[in-house]
Amino acid sequence: MRFSQPGRENNVTSITFDPYGHLFLAVGDGAHMEVDHRSPSKNASSLSNAYGKILPIDPMGRNSVNGKYGIPRTNPFQLVSDALPELWTFGLRAPHSLSFDPFLQNLCIGESSENGMEKVNISEYGGEHFGWDLLRDNGLFSLVSNSQLAEVVTALTFSIDRRSQSMGMNTGNVIYRGENFPSLAGRLIVANESGDLVVSQPELQGQLQLLDLGPLSGRRINALRTTPAGELLILCADGSIFELKKTESTTEGSWKRKPLYCLRTIESTASRS
Repeated sequence: MRFSQPGRENNVTSITFDPYGHLFLAVGDGAHMEVDHRSPSKNASSLSNAYGKILPIDPMGRNSVNGKYGIPRTNPFQLVSDALPELWTFGLRAPHSLSFDPFLQNLCIGESSENGMEKVNISEYGGEHFGWDLLRDNGLFSLVSNSQLAEVVTALTFSIDRRSQSMGMNTGNVIYRGENFPSLAGRLIVANESGDLVVSQPELQGQLQLLDLGPLSGRRINALRTTPAGELLILCADGSIFELKKTESTTEGSWKRKPLYCLRTIESTASRS
C-alpha cells in the first residue's frame, strides 16, 4: 500500500495489530501546510479517500483492488456506496499512537490538533466520525447546527492543552489492564514527550492525575507500550526501556512509606556498541 500525501504534514504515523492479526494504520489528512495555504484539506470527512482515517487491513489476505492485502469482513464501510472498503473511522486530522484495550478491544487513537490540543479518541465499533474538520469552525454555527453535529461526531475521551499546561506532544496512550497497580485498572494513561504520565479520570469531570515517576521524570518519552501481562513499558528517547513495577518492601524496623513506582531497565540500545 502506497500513499501520495498532498502535503508534508499529517502523514502515516502509526500502526498496530488487533487481537485477530489485522493491521491498523493511522493516516493523517495530508493537509497542505505551506505558507498561504493553511486551510484544511477536507479529506478527513470524505469516505472516498484514505486520508484522515484509520485503515484496518489483513496482511495475509488478497481481496483488495491491487491484490496485495486483504480487507477484513468487519470493516464498517464495505456496503456504503463510493466509500473505500478499507476504512474504519474518519474525521481525524493527525492520528497517531494507536493501541488496543486488551479487555474491551477498543481502539485508542491519539490525535494532535492544529491549536495545540492533544486528544485521545476511543473507537468502540468502527464507523465513528471524530470531528475534523467539522468542528473547526463550530463557533460560527447556530445552536441547531451544533446540536446536529453532536449527533454525528463522537465525543473525544481525553484532551489537554499543551500550551497552557506546559506539556509536550502525546507520544503514547494505553488502557491499563495490568495487576501491579489496581488503582489504575481500566484507566487511560497518556505519555508525553516532556516525560510525564497522565491518568484520565472521566468520572471526576475529566480531571487528570499526574503520576510521579521519580528518577524517570523529565526524560523524553518516545512511546508507551504494555507487556503481555498488561504492565506499562516506557520507551525513552535515549534508547532506554523501563517497566513500571511496585517497589520491594522498604521497612527496616519501623514503617516507611513505599513509593508507588520503581524503574527497571529492560534494555538500553544506547549502550550497545
